[in-house]
Amino acid sequence: MGLRHETSEERNRWLPRYLGIYNGHRFHMALGGLSPQQSLQRLLIAE
Repeated sequence: MGLRHETSEERNRWLPRYLGIYNGHRFHMALGGLSPQQSLQRLLIAE
């Protein structure tokens, strides 16, 4: 279960930090153990 926020404003304050962790640091098995940011960088380099 995720974090519970008292208000939408509180949730919106935390959202950028969460997305930074989720997309930049968290490894995803569907991406071969890479973070989405790492996967994107590989795709851009391959072009």
